[in-house]
Amino acid sequence: MKDIIGIILNPVRVRIIQEVAAKQNITANELCDKMPDIPRTTLYRHINILLGSNIFSVVSERKVRGSLERTIGLKTEEMSKINSLELASQNALSFLCTNLRVFKAILTVKIQIRLRIRFF
Repeated sequence: MKDIIGIILNPVRVRIIQEVAAKQNITANELCDKMPDIPRTTLYRHINILLGSNIFSVVSERKVRGSLERTIGLKTEEMSKINSLELASQNALSFLCTNLRVFKAILTVKIQIRLRIRFF
C-alpha cells in the first residue's frame, strides 16, 4: 500500500481535495479556474496521483471538442479508512513530522539571512 498520508499531506493536493469535497463532483477545468495560481499541468499531475491512490474516482466522462473530460469525485469510503480512530495517532505524527521538516527549512533560511546581514 502506498503512503496515503504522505500523498494527502501535499499542500497542492490538500487544496484540490478541499475543492472537490466542497463541490462533490468537479472537472479538472473547473479546478483550474478555481486555482489560477497553480499551473494546469501541475493540477493534472496531482489529480492523477489522487486518482491512482483511490482517493478520487471518475464519476463521469464526456467528449468536449475532441478530448475526454472527466468529472471527479471524492471517495468518501477511502477517506473514512484513513481518518479512523485507530490511525489517528499515526496521522497526527505524520502531519507533525512533515510540518517539522518544513519549519526547520524555513528557520534555517531565516537564520542564514540574518547572519549574512550582520556580517555585511
